[in-house]
Amino acid sequence: MGGVPVAVAVSVPAVLAWVFGVGATALLIELAPPGTAAWVLRLAVAVGAPLIALRLTRRLLPPLRRLFPDNRSPSRPTAYDHAA
Repeated sequence: MGGVPVAVAVSVPAVLAWVFGVGATALLIELAPPGTAAWVLRLAVAVGAPLIALRLTRRLLPPLRRLFPDNRSPSRPTAYDHAA
């Protein structure tokens, strides 16, 4: 996930996983019957939400790379640079 700041590369999948996890869990609370099946589905959501978020992040970050150009300014000259 290179080309974007680390904060973006970490925050995007974290937010997406949270949104998917909370949304799917809210749907399960409303739609799934209580019992063992609901707990298994919630476990699947807990495992699946981060995986889906990572895959979606890998598709979302390349367009964002254009917003973060790799412009590195020249470093400040040191005494070693002027010693010749």
